[in-house]
Amino acid sequence: MLSAEVKVRATGYRYAFLRFTDSEGRTVETPLYGFGPDSTARPALLGLEPETTYDVEIVLSDPGELAVDTLPLTTDALPDWLPSVTPIGADTTAGFLALSIPDGPVIVDNSGQVVWYRYDPDNTLVNVQAHPSGVYTTFGLTNDLRAYRVLDEL
Repeated sequence: MLSAEVKVRATGYRYAFLRFTDSEGRTVETPLYGFGPDSTARPALLGLEPETTYDVEIVLSDPGELAVDTLPLTTDALPDWLPSVTPIGADTTAGFLALSIPDGPVIVDNSGQVVWYRYDPDNTLVNVQAHPSGVYTTFGLTNDLRAYRVLDEL
């Protein structure tokens, strides 16, 4: 698991966000997520590292700021089928690289760290693409059936 979604239900607040801290004290906050008409917000934890323990704090915002709960979260090791990617060169331009490999699509950042993957050994993956809108699509064949998938940030 390299990402997660937390469902937050509250009234009287306009936004919720998550503050997550790893065991070395590094803290990251998600953007603000607005509450829908059902008084529910779904903040997403992105960029989690494998084999890391986090304290995830759920924070309600506007009016004021109120931390309502803290949840522990531990990520597992990456699976063995994922490739090791080592960047070459000095370019530090931020971005992602989408890879099509036999056991499923993989997305790595410019440092070579896996940020997303989908294990799909029965699918003959033909293509994985990044689009300017920020979504990714995959196309593959499963049991002679062509399948497109549109992927969001999670």
